[in-house]
Amino acid sequence: MIKIGDNYYQTPCYIYDIKQLIQNVNAFRSLLGEDITILYATMANPRIEILKELNNLDIGTFVNSIEHLKNSLKANIPEKKINFAGSGHSKALIDEISDLNISYCADSLSQLKLINSDSNLDLGIRINVGTLLMNGFDPAPRLGINIEDISKAIEINNKISILHVYLGTNLEESDIYKKAIISLLDLAKKYPNINTIDLGGGLAFSPNDKNFAKRILLEIKQIWDNNKHSNISLIVEPGRALVRSAAKFYVKVEDVKINNGKQYIVVNSSGTWYPRKIIHDANDHFVSIIGRKDFANTQPSVIVGSTTFSKDFLAELKFPIVEIGDVIEFKYAGAYCEAMHLDFLGIDKPNIYFLNQS
Repeated sequence: MIKIGDNYYQTPCYIYDIKQLIQNVNAFRSLLGEDITILYATMANPRIEILKELNNLDIGTFVNSIEHLKNSLKANIPEKKINFAGSGHSKALIDEISDLNISYCADSLSQLKLINSDSNLDLGIRINVGTLLMNGFDPAPRLGINIEDISKAIEINNKISILHVYLGTNLEESDIYKKAIISLLDLAKKYPNINTIDLGGGLAFSPNDKNFAKRILLEIKQIWDNNKHSNISLIVEPGRALVRSAAKFYVKVEDVKINNGKQYIVVNSSGTWYPRKIIHDANDHFVSIIGRKDFANTQPSVIVGSTTFSKDFLAELKFPIVEIGDVIEFKYAGAYCEAMHLDFLGIDKPNIYFLNQS
């Protein structure tokens, strides 16, 4: 059990703080201004509770699956504030969404050909970044239509009004955004029906987490203000940057072992429920011990799950000596953690709690 405020919570658990989510949204808005639209990328965390709160804040969603689309609709997000893009979509999937008034960005020419002429979809195309920027940078060669095929796409469907890109992830410099904005605006000049460009996501942190995130957003705003056209709107799609700091993950120490000078901290959950180490080999965890202030004396440590899976690690880091019963906090757990969990080890789901819910 851990105590937060006047309440006790049973570990293992994720605790979501809606107040922090609201602060993150407000930080984005204050830096980007009112003329840049924010859509939340649900891949970071598609919880309906989060989507409902974002809807209350007038934030729409970017989705890449039917399930996340349905979650958005269940959260009462207006169809006009939902953008759907993905790859390998079937005719059945496209027919399923064709009566909705959402935006849909096709990933290929063949995908575009599957859209019926009487569809209600607000149509766009995803542009392959490598061919857009032509500078050797391509975070996902599998995504998007090559720039030389845009005219073919317009011939297939002249209702296309959105140019969408995926610029990558963990972006810590504004240069890629600048190049994308200018390149997309140059493209829009050639095609009069284009009224929206969409930069996707990519920010690793929210403005509340890192100073460089604030700087990047201010620079995006300046680039847009210096280059925008009166008839073109801009969309950004932050995911983790909105929810990363809005949740924490808590586990209790069940056992401690020392082997070859390394401390193995066995906790009452599994890396399958905090899978960033398993999937991305990530160690930027911001881990602490509840009630412990002294972190001066640390040693090589591994926080491990309660299974026999050889890769059941939650974190590998320098950490103080712990005791059985200690509670460990993973500070930034709102994005790509619970949402990215793995079922294969059969570990019970952590408890889920919400603070400051409306």
